[in-house]
Amino acid sequence: MQAPGRALLAGLLAVAAWATGTTAPSTSWAVGLRAAGTATQGPATLSRLPRALSHHFVQLSIGGRIITDSDDGFPGGYYGSFACGVDRRGHVVCWGDNDYAELDAPGGRFRQVAAAGLFACGIRTSRAALCWGGLTRPGLFKPPPPTYAFRQISAGRDFVCGLRVNGRVACWGILTSGRLGHGLDQPPAGSFTAISAGDFFVCGLRQSGRVVCWGGNHYGQTTAPTGLGFTRVAAGGYFACATHKGEPPTCWGHDNRGQTKAPAISLSSIGAGRDYACGLDSQGSLHCWGNRLSPVVRDMPAMRLRTFAAGDRIACGVTLAGMPVCWGDDEYGESVPPRPFFQVEASNGSDSSNYTACGLQGQSPTGQLVCWGADFNGIAEPPAGQFRQVIVGDVFACGLRSSGTATCWGWDAEGDTEVPGGRFIQLSAGEMVGCGIRPSRRVICWGDDRFGQSNPVSGRFRQISVGIGFNCGVRTDRSVTCWNNVVRGDPPPKGSFSTVTGQWNFACALTTKGLARCWGVNETGAKHAPGGRFTELSAGTASVCGIRPGGKVVCWAPETGNPAPAPSGRYHQISLGLISCGIRLDGSVDCWGGYDPTYDVRLPPPE
Repeated sequence: MQAPGRALLAGLLAVAAWATGTTAPSTSWAVGLRAAGTATQGPATLSRLPRALSHHFVQLSIGGRIITDSDDGFPGGYYGSFACGVDRRGHVVCWGDNDYAELDAPGGRFRQVAAAGLFACGIRTSRAALCWGGLTRPGLFKPPPPTYAFRQISAGRDFVCGLRVNGRVACWGILTSGRLGHGLDQPPAGSFTAISAGDFFVCGLRQSGRVVCWGGNHYGQTTAPTGLGFTRVAAGGYFACATHKGEPPTCWGHDNRGQTKAPAISLSSIGAGRDYACGLDSQGSLHCWGNRLSPVVRDMPAMRLRTFAAGDRIACGVTLAGMPVCWGDDEYGESVPPRPFFQVEASNGSDSSNYTACGLQGQSPTGQLVCWGADFNGIAEPPAGQFRQVIVGDVFACGLRSSGTATCWGWDAEGDTEVPGGRFIQLSAGEMVGCGIRPSRRVICWGDDRFGQSNPVSGRFRQISVGIGFNCGVRTDRSVTCWNNVVRGDPPPKGSFSTVTGQWNFACALTTKGLARCWGVNETGAKHAPGGRFTELSAGTASVCGIRPGGKVVCWAPETGNPAPAPSGRYHQISLGLISCGIRLDGSVDCWGGYDPTYDVRLPPPE
C-alpha cells in the first residue's frame, strides 16, 4: 500500500518541495544531502552537522575574534565565535562558526585544547601539539608546532604559546619577516607553572607565584604587579588579572570598560575576554566584571560551575553535573552546545520519500527522542518522554520507553503504529512491519503480513532484525533463524552469533568472534563479506557496513561483494537505510547517502 499523496509528492519534489531543506542553511546546523555516489566516487558529501557533545567535559576554550584592524594580515570585521572542549574520554569537540575549518578537530585523544581567532590547537596524550583551522588558509604561513613535549597551551589573537614539560615556553603562529611580532617568540628565560595568552601579549606564572608578562605593551598589559603568591593568571584583550589566595583578584592594563576593576571577593579561578573578566568563587558561583554591555556579562547565568572559559562575545562553563553550558552571542550556534547522542536509527524500508532518521539524546541508557529529515509521514514529530531505544521503519517509527512499553507514531499503513501493549526488551522495524522481543524472549510482530513476516516462529530470541519482506533473529542459543519467503534460496549459516541485520533479499550476522557472515538468494553476492573483525553490522538498501575495532567503517555492495562508499572518521554506532547515519566516537551524528539530491537531512538545533 502506498502512503497518501506519495505520487504527488514525488512530482512536487522535482521543484524542491521540502521548504526546510531547499534554502541554504546556516553553517552550524546544516546537512545538505547530495545524490548517492557510486562505489568509485566515494560517499556523498554533507555539509556540517552539529557535533554533539559527550556528557562530561574536563576543559573548554573559546575562539573567534572581533577584528578592528589589519596589521596582522586579517581584514577587519567580526569573524564569529566557536568553542571547543575536551571530554572525559579525551576527544576534542568543537561547535559554532566554521568558516575557516575551526571545527574540524582531528581524531585521537587530547589532554587540552586552546581556541583562538580562527584556529585551535590541542595537546595530545603523547604531549605533542597539533593545530587546525584558519591558519591553514592560502596567503597565511602556518609553521607546524614545535616538536617539544607540552603540558599546557594557550592561544592568543593569532599565535599560540606552549608550556613545555621542563617549564620553558615556546610560541608559534603567523610569522612576519620570519618572526612573531611584539617579541612574542622571545619568552623570558626560566621555568613557569602556567601561561595565558592575550591579544598580543602573554603572561606566565612562576613557581614562586610571581607573574611575568611579555609582548605588546600598548596599555601597560605586560607591566605585571610585583609581589609573590599569585595562584592563577588570565590574559584578556589588552589587560590581565591574577588571583591571590584569600584576596580579591589584581588586574592591570587597559581599563576602558572597567575590566581591571575586579570585585572585592576571593576567586579560585579566573578567565578574561576582550574587555571583561570572570571568576569562580569557592562555591562555584560565577562573578563577572568589565564591559556591562557584553552579552557575557549581561547574560551571566546564576548557576554553579566546575570550570569555565571566556571568549570575545561568548563564554562557556561546565556544570557540576559535567554538562556544557554557553551564553552570549549565538549567530553561529556557538552558545548552544548540542546534546549528546547514544543511539541513531535511519529509515528502513522501500518508501523512497522517507529520508528520515531519529536519535536518542541524553545519558544512556535512556534519553529523549529527536527526529529529522524529509518527513511526509509524521515521523519527525516524536512523543516526549524517556526512551531506551528508537526504531524507524518505512512510514512509521517506534520507541521503547524506559518503562519497557512501546509507542509508535507516523502513518498507519497496515497497522504499523498499533503496537501491542505490554513490555519489550528490544524492537525492530521494516517495511510496514514492527517486531519486538518480550521479557520472556518471545517475539511478537504487528503490521503488514503479506509474506508472513508478522507471524514469527516460535522459540526464544535475544535479538531480531526486520528486513524487507522477511525477519531474522538470533536465538538464545545464538543460532540464527529467519521467517520469510524471500531469502530461502540461501539459508542462514550455522554457528554462534551475537547480532543479525537484514534488508531486501539478504541478511548478515556477526559471529561471537566478530566475523561477518552474509547470505541471500543465490543470484546475489551478499555472502561475500570482507574478512576481519567487526564490532557492529548494519544492512542498508544499497550496501552493508561494519565497524572495525577502533571505529573505522568498512562497507561493501551486497550484489557484488565489492567495496562500497564508507564515511571517513571513527564511529561507535551506524544505521543504514534510505539514508545512513552514524554516531562518531565523540558523540556527534553524521548522515550520508540517499538517492535524491532534493532532500536535506538536518538535525534541529537543541532547545
